[in-house]
Amino acid sequence: MAASILLLLGTILGARSGQAPSLLAIHRLDGSHFETAAQWQFLAPRLENVDVVGLAEPIHMTHEFPILRIGIIRFLNEHLGFHTLALEGSLVDAWATQDRFLASARSDRDASEAQLALFPLWNTPEIRELFQYEAASWSTQNRLYVTSYDVQPGSGKGTYGVEAIRLLADRLTTYAAPPVNLARDTWLHDLQPLTGGCGAFTPADAPAAIHAIEQLETWIATASPVVAARFPDVPMHSRSLRLVPASLRGSLALCTGMASHSASYKALRDGQAAIFAEALRNVSIDRKLMLWAHWSHLTYDDSLAGPSVGYALRQRLGERIYTILPVADRGSAIMIFPAPGSDDDVGYGWVRAGSDQFATRMRALSSTPFLVDLRDASVRNDEAFAGSQTVWIESRPVRLSLIRNADAIVWLPQIGPPHVPLPLLMVLGGMHYRKTLAVLAVLLLVAGGSALVWRRRPRPARSSRAA
Repeated sequence: MAASILLLLGTILGARSGQAPSLLAIHRLDGSHFETAAQWQFLAPRLENVDVVGLAEPIHMTHEFPILRIGIIRFLNEHLGFHTLALEGSLVDAWATQDRFLASARSDRDASEAQLALFPLWNTPEIRELFQYEAASWSTQNRLYVTSYDVQPGSGKGTYGVEAIRLLADRLTTYAAPPVNLARDTWLHDLQPLTGGCGAFTPADAPAAIHAIEQLETWIATASPVVAARFPDVPMHSRSLRLVPASLRGSLALCTGMASHSASYKALRDGQAAIFAEALRNVSIDRKLMLWAHWSHLTYDDSLAGPSVGYALRQRLGERIYTILPVADRGSAIMIFPAPGSDDDVGYGWVRAGSDQFATRMRALSSTPFLVDLRDASVRNDEAFAGSQTVWIESRPVRLSLIRNADAIVWLPQIGPPHVPLPLLMVLGGMHYRKTLAVLAVLLLVAGGSALVWRRRPRPARSSRAA
C-alpha cells in the first residue's frame, strides 16, 4: 500500500514538473536490466492472491519482450512460489526435452537442445536465457520447471512431427521397458496422426490412437515412480509425465473436432489447452502456474475467434489470474503477417503506433519503459483507457480494450528484433517478401538479359567515303 502511495505521489509531482499530464500511477522500469528479478519486486502486492500469471506476447520475435518476461519469471520463481512455467506447444515435446536436459551436464549447449521443444520462432538467444536460468535454478531452493500447457505434439523446432513421440519413447525406455504388447513401430504409426496440426488425421485413425494412448499410460505408470526417485528435487518432472496421456487425449479431441469441422482450429485448441492448463496448475508446486503464450491465446475477450485460454481461465478463476501485456510504441521486429489458415508467414516489419489519446498519454508519462496496473482506480478513471486503444499486434495495429483484455501493460518506447546472426535475420526478415523478391529477381534477370542481347546485336557496317 505504501509503495502504491509513493508511486502515485511521484507521478503527481512528475505531472507538476511537466513530465506527465495525468494522475495515472505508473512504475518506471530500467530497460537495460529487464532480466533482473529485483526490478519486479513491486509486483508482489499485486500478485498476492493470484494463482495464474499470464505473460502475453504481442509480437513473436523481438529482443525486449522475452527479456522482460524472463525478469518477471525470475521474480515469481524466487519470491512468490511460482515454480512452473508452461508455454505453447505440447507436453510431449516439453517433457522429452526436459528429461534430456535434466540428465545432461546442463551446459549452454544443453540449454539450446532443450529450447528445441519450442516453435522455430522461439529459438532465439533471448529465449535461450530462459533455459539457462532454469538449469541454474535447479541447484537452488527455487527450482523452475519449463513445460507446456498446449496440445500440439510434434510442433517443436527439433521435435517436429512423429520425432516428438519417438524422443518420448527413447527417454521413457531409460526408466522402464514398454508394455509387452507395445510394438514400437506400430505404436508410433498410430500416434503420428495427432502430430503436425492434425493435417493427416481422419476419424478412422481414432481407435488406434486411443489404444496407443492407453499403452502409453500403462508404460508411464511404471516409469513415473522411477523418474520421481531419480529427480526428487524437481518433482514437477514426474508429475507432468503422469499428465502426458491426458495431453494426448486433448490432442485427439482437437483432431477429432477438426475432422468434423465443429469449430476453428484455434477455438478447439484453446478449449483443450485451457482444460490442460488447469490440470497443470493443480499438480504444480503451490498450485501456481505461469503461462507464456501469444496474446491471442491469453486475451480475456476473444469472442470473434472463439473462447481463448485466457477467457476460459478468467471465467473460472476471476481475479486469481493476472495477465501482463507488453505494448510497443515504435521499432521493428520479425513479425507474423496475416495469412489464411497459417502462422508461417513471417518477415521483417516496423511498429508504428498511432497518435490516439492512449498512445499520446503513454508517451507523455515517461520516455523510459514503465508498467501500468490496469486494475488501479487511476486507470479506470482515465479517459485514455476508456473504450478501445490501438495496440501493435504482430504486423498490424489492433483496436482492443486493454482493461477488458489484460491486467497490466508494460509500455516500451522502442523495440528491436532478436539478436540472431545477421544471415538468419536476413532470411527470416525476407520470408514474407519472397514472392516480391522473386518477381524483382526475374525482372532484373530479364532486364539484364535484354541489355546483354542489345549490346551483342549485329550492327550495320559503317559506310566509307572515297578519298
